[in-house]
Amino acid sequence: MRFSFLSISLPGLLLFGFLAGNFMPLQVNATEERKAEQKTPEQAELDRPRLVIKNGSIFMVLDPNGTMSAGLSAPYGLYLNDTRYLSGLTISACGEQLKALSSETKDGYKATFNYQTKSKIAIEREIVIAPSNSDGASLVAERLTLKNPTAQAEDIDLKIDFNFDFKDMFEVRGQTRKAHGTTRAELTSNQVKSIYTGLDNKVLTSAIQFSDAIALSNNQALYKIKLGAGASKTIEFAVLPEPSSQSKIDFTLQQRLADKAFDSWTRSNVAITCDKPELNQVFSQAVRDLYLLKIDTPHGPAFAAGLPWYSVAFGRDQVITALQIIDFAPDSARQIIELLANYQGKKEDKFTEETPGKIMHELRTGEMARTREIPFIPYYGTIDATPLWLVLVNRYVESSGDLELPRRLWPNIEAALSYLKANTTDDFLFYGKVTSKVDGKEPALTNQAWKDSGDSVMHKDGKLATSPIAICEVQGYLYDAWQSGANLAEKLGKVEEANSLRERAKRLKEHFKKTFWLADQNYVALAIDGTTEPCSVIASNPGHLLSSGIIDKEEARAIAERLLKNDMFSGWGIRTLSSKEKAYDPASYHNGSIWPHDNALIAAGLRQHQLHKEAATVIAPLLEVAMQSKDKRLPELFCGYPREQEKTPRPYAVSCVPQLWCVGSVFSMIESLTGLTSQGQVEKPQLPQGVNWIKFEIPDAAKNIVKAIEIKRQGKSDQFTAQVTVRQR
Repeated sequence: MRFSFLSISLPGLLLFGFLAGNFMPLQVNATEERKAEQKTPEQAELDRPRLVIKNGSIFMVLDPNGTMSAGLSAPYGLYLNDTRYLSGLTISACGEQLKALSSETKDGYKATFNYQTKSKIAIEREIVIAPSNSDGASLVAERLTLKNPTAQAEDIDLKIDFNFDFKDMFEVRGQTRKAHGTTRAELTSNQVKSIYTGLDNKVLTSAIQFSDAIALSNNQALYKIKLGAGASKTIEFAVLPEPSSQSKIDFTLQQRLADKAFDSWTRSNVAITCDKPELNQVFSQAVRDLYLLKIDTPHGPAFAAGLPWYSVAFGRDQVITALQIIDFAPDSARQIIELLANYQGKKEDKFTEETPGKIMHELRTGEMARTREIPFIPYYGTIDATPLWLVLVNRYVESSGDLELPRRLWPNIEAALSYLKANTTDDFLFYGKVTSKVDGKEPALTNQAWKDSGDSVMHKDGKLATSPIAICEVQGYLYDAWQSGANLAEKLGKVEEANSLRERAKRLKEHFKKTFWLADQNYVALAIDGTTEPCSVIASNPGHLLSSGIIDKEEARAIAERLLKNDMFSGWGIRTLSSKEKAYDPASYHNGSIWPHDNALIAAGLRQHQLHKEAATVIAPLLEVAMQSKDKRLPELFCGYPREQEKTPRPYAVSCVPQLWCVGSVFSMIESLTGLTSQGQVEKPQLPQGVNWIKFEIPDAAKNIVKAIEIKRQGKSDQFTAQVTVRQR
């Protein structure tokens, strides 16, 4: 699916214009390495149009007809734990494969398709992914309802074809394997079970159960149906990855269970409403997407980074999103803290870049990870996840007052601090110190900050930076981490450690200003590298410093002013790289594109420095994009062409939908705009033009209360009142 916009001017900084165009994010793959290399045929297949439905750790990738069309390299299938448990599913009636007349996937965990045969038989197909039952098993339930609207009886041959292949996700995405495990089938009167024994001897099982099939083989179910005039017939079947004794076909029951789980999630999370319907849809979609992105890991719940190919936990992504939603979902933030503590590095492993105390980058659980064919087991190639995790722990404690968590996790906190201490050079945190190959393989990621494409760090002349590299925003995260560690240590009575960490922070701040501040440009260098020369390009990265404390008010104002000049601010958002730079490419991944989460983090920092007008300038067009999109979502990124020139934001060809950072950005931006604080108070609130009131209802399950915060515009002015009330749930 592709997206397009109709152009509209922004008369005021806070005006949400009314767009007539649709925004349909392109859903295609992005590799971990983010390389612009020529795609293999398998990788090209990932660009096929698709629909995705998901619940928990199970997701289905379907073609527009709702089927998993056949083809060796087709990406369609049912996935669990980085493994494709079902690789083909097509439905035929009266000798013809069904083509969808319409489809609906609004709720994310269920879908409806409508078909019609040449003989006018109407077929409604419903799919629901049910939540895990008491023994951890999940299933996909399907119901086919055939209706004969004609005045004569019809004989219908219905055929369901299916396949199992147990491919690892990385193989689906184009990586070749030298060997595979073995597969065998078991057939009963109503079930086909496929059993795969992997190269690591792990046994995986996938089954498909049918009601009333007259003939069943290893890859096909046949029905012969006589449908009288005006009559209808219902058929149910279920796909069971890792089936259990409690698994059932009952579609109505499974749908009820799925709806109940979703309703429970929405009731336990923030509800945001205002008097602008399009904005309400953005808010409700963000809550729905958080639910859609939920996954299970061996160490507890997490959020997927993006669908479909990144339905796994990323360290940086978890932490940033937790910071974005912490005031609305503190329990999720706590779960992420504990999850990453459980996966914290414990040993030295050059292949995975694990080292004691380090917070992971990416966790994969498929066969290729288990056999160490890929390093994501987990992979630790990130420079910023560790300091950001410490920042998150401190922010959670400050927000919740919960001292039990840092007390219990102090060994993890201490290990993270020790890792940072051991890996700083001249006060700065570098990556790329070790560039040697492991088993003949290059490191999975060359650049290990959030802009992780290989060409994202460069000098003024366009030459790429050389290792080791110290990225500017990471030093801000490090400063915040030292201060966060000091705060936590102080709260736990560790005064000497607190004083030592604050001294580190002070020294870093002084050294940072001397090294990174570009006096001739009144701005911050993107990085310093192995040449010891600053990368003096104008990029968005310094915007992340606004929230860190490493820069002062005067410097913050200079950064804000520079970010909002025309070469950086396109009219739709702040570019990742100035249009005046030699390396600028508005259609690139990190060198001129616009990332909503990047902008949301900048806006939060602007608000922190009381730069309210500037924050609103950044937020307004992005919420405008979300409101007028077909699915009421922000894209992961889009091209950085000027609003006046391009008229409509041009899609970036490789973008996840939904994507975790973007979902979190909705909450972060509205929090920054309204002045909502971590203590549930409101400071100097603002509302967009055209919005007269907004209301937050934030449940607290532990205290069994709901905090309601309402902000109202006074008449037609830019003056606002805020009211905070608390009620029992």
